Amino acid sequence: MLGWTVLNQLKLDPSTRHIPVQIITVADEDRNHGLAHGAFSYLVKSPTSDSMEAALDRLKHFTAPG
Repeated sequence: MLGWTVLNQLKLDPSTRHIPVQIITVADEDRNHGLAHGAFSYLVKSPTSDSMEAALDRLKHFTAPG
């Protein structure tokens, strides 16, 4: 299943639409598409260790309680 299909299904389902999704792809031109369809963040391959860590830290901060 394509990642865009998975993202679409997650965001259309009321029980999963709240889940933050981090998009990692080879195509930078897909950034707006991913964000417009509910992605929390977007990272272009091949990410560095620092950029991956920063992206995951943003997710961790976003999902932290109160």
